[in-house]
Amino acid sequence: MELKHKLEKLFNNDYPGTDRFIADVIVPIFGNEIEYINDDLAEREKYAEKAKNAGIKHIKYVGDLTEKNYNADNIALLDVTLDDSKNIERSRVNIQQLIRSIMDYRQHLMIVFHYEDVTNKQWRFSYAYKGDSLKDSTSAKRYTYVFGKDYRGRTAAERFQILADSPRSNEDFENAFSVAALSDEFFKAYRAYYAAFVEYITGDRYSDEKDLVAQLKKFEWLEKDSKNQFEVVFESQAKEARDYIKKMFGRIVFLYFLQRKGWLYDNNGESDPQYMKHLFEKAERDGLAETFLDDVLELLFFYVLNTDRAEERKNEAYRERGKDITILPGWNKIPFLNGGLFEQDYIDPKICTFPPEYFHKLFEFLDSYNFTIDENDTNDFEVGIDPEMLGRIFENLLEDNKDKGAFYTPKEIVDYMCRESIIAYIQNDVQTTEDKELIRKFIETLDIDLLNNNQRDEIENKLLKVKICDPSIGSGAFPMGLVNLLSKIFIVLRTYSSIDHAKMKRYIMQQSIYGVDIEKGAVDIARLRFWLAMVVDEETAIPLPNLHFKIMQGNSLLECYKGKDLSQLTQVNIGGDGSLGLENDEAKFLISSLGKFYNESDHNKRKIILDDIIKNVRRQIFDITQSEDFMEDIKDLSANDKFFLWHTWFADVFENGGFDIVIGNPPYIQLQKSLGITAIDKKGKEYDMKLGDLYKDANFATFEKTGDIYCLFYELGNKMLKDGGHLCYITSNKWMRAGYGESLRSYLSKDTNPKILIDFGGIQIFDSATVDTNILLIEKAENLKSTIAVTASKHDKTILNNLSDFVQQNA
Repeated sequence: MELKHKLEKLFNNDYPGTDRFIADVIVPIFGNEIEYINDDLAEREKYAEKAKNAGIKHIKYVGDLTEKNYNADNIALLDVTLDDSKNIERSRVNIQQLIRSIMDYRQHLMIVFHYEDVTNKQWRFSYAYKGDSLKDSTSAKRYTYVFGKDYRGRTAAERFQILADSPRSNEDFENAFSVAALSDEFFKAYRAYYAAFVEYITGDRYSDEKDLVAQLKKFEWLEKDSKNQFEVVFESQAKEARDYIKKMFGRIVFLYFLQRKGWLYDNNGESDPQYMKHLFEKAERDGLAETFLDDVLELLFFYVLNTDRAEERKNEAYRERGKDITILPGWNKIPFLNGGLFEQDYIDPKICTFPPEYFHKLFEFLDSYNFTIDENDTNDFEVGIDPEMLGRIFENLLEDNKDKGAFYTPKEIVDYMCRESIIAYIQNDVQTTEDKELIRKFIETLDIDLLNNNQRDEIENKLLKVKICDPSIGSGAFPMGLVNLLSKIFIVLRTYSSIDHAKMKRYIMQQSIYGVDIEKGAVDIARLRFWLAMVVDEETAIPLPNLHFKIMQGNSLLECYKGKDLSQLTQVNIGGDGSLGLENDEAKFLISSLGKFYNESDHNKRKIILDDIIKNVRRQIFDITQSEDFMEDIKDLSANDKFFLWHTWFADVFENGGFDIVIGNPPYIQLQKSLGITAIDKKGKEYDMKLGDLYKDANFATFEKTGDIYCLFYELGNKMLKDGGHLCYITSNKWMRAGYGESLRSYLSKDTNPKILIDFGGIQIFDSATVDTNILLIEKAENLKSTIAVTASKHDKTILNNLSDFVQQNA
């Protein structure tokens, strides 16, 4: 273990220089037989332009590690010097392009990235490889550890110690840099801490799973609540107590991402990368550890992060809570985030306390990991906790997860579906096979040199107008996959010109992405991931846009209520010339107000706009129902689980014909599932209400009494598309053979043009569910009978492009 401790100390400091890195890291693991080359690749014509685009000054090809020292293929060692004026996070796409070109003739690279001035700067160690099954460099993968004074080197040191003690085969290298293993480790521990807080309040373990019970047995600090808070504060409602703790944990984890960004400050105005730890330590010194949540954390949540001006922060905290905001370090410099994450909701006023040791242990756990605020993709990983973990946490802690048919979709599947959807969208109206193949190759490789200037402009203009929706958004995996893909495409399209990364991401999220989910918790997490994606590229903190009318809560399948069709609100008319337009002034006012709400950061002004929007919609509903009491049992028209006003909230989309892309992983729930509700039929008899009872009168051609809810989502998605638009879902594959799938099969064959069908057979895609699945891409167009059908069986391991690796691992 001596090597591990030595490495951890080295990784937690500034870059030590090439010679010491080789002596202290490379030699102890691989031995000292290195064939030195010492050639600067950045001076070669082949790499010079790509190096410049990536903000790289020198690429020192140090040499090759000899095969005597390991059982893997040849490994080249590079030392890369970055321009001090460049931001490496913003250069990920261009760095990946450079690595691909260097790996034309190499299978493994080890690369140290550091700035010219190494003092107080992060540095990185990357391992890049091409597996034997990969035929070209477009699938080269890079795994990166980030080091420096404000980073944790524990995980890397542990992994490198294991690598040093191994045969050092190709598989050992992949394990040493495995993000999946780190994610599993983090999630299991996170769930255990969450369970500990829940058990303290409720007195019960929310799960008897063996791994969880084993983790909790290690927590010698567990106590029982002697204050009877479960009964007094939560009125013995276990789910409400869990929701309360879940929300607190989500906010805390968000702040760990924020402190990694450098936006939490001490009293000297200096960025504090360990702000949360120091905040708790100060609370202990001030005698506030016992009431840390109510007297410290909630001041930070509601009166700093959710309040704009310094004077307003002081006044509101004192007026509403009787608290002194100045006890918080950096209270007047920490940015106002807007967005809604830290707005108080109905559950927040509850006063709840936990033993100080609970927070001490929680922060100790979180502090042992590196947080990276940029989401990884399937070819470029930073070994740390990225925002995708929020999605995994949500999907796995969702109440009755399996009963709701919600399962977390693996990143490889998400990336494949996002890429195929964008390719299909860009290929629309492209006539020649040659041009279609060019588009595919560009999106798969992001090689800008494939396109001429006209082609670049055409693709960019088309992507600037794309409208995308996930009608069962869950934790936001598909929309975030599309945001990341579109961002990379725009970056390479502007390779030879300037682009403001932050404005670009905001534009994509405001203009292109929409989502709906019946679960409020899902909507909260999806918005959280969007905010983090915006934070990544901001140089200075500015208020985040409010996503209330972009990612929304609602029952996607119903645009009706109490027997009234509400799809006619904000009606779009087709003019005599075939143009689309809004029918009345109310609708035009609504569209205008929704646009203003997105960017308004002033609390009072935003509240006025929101009130105007809700009043506008209520007036429109009254015009249809002629009833003042029609919606009296709905607290919020814009966030409920009874229906969703597609043509109202997303009227800007339907004004132009509908969505270009509908994508997602809709829930898998049989329509004959009991809802546990006793209903009364038309003859006055009681009956057990089934899920299908909610949808049988909703005019779905694909409805079958013994069917599954995802069948209805296929039809809904197709209806939401404009002509020529594309839908891409991953669902259970039972519709292909089961009797209840007959209506869906008929619908798809008559009303759509299927383009890709991948049947995964018995290969399990979801970790938490035994569900046989398929991916289907369809076009809203006449059926041309041109379906590409692929069976992903154990005997056919080469599916399309980057999906092949994933399928091999799961076969």
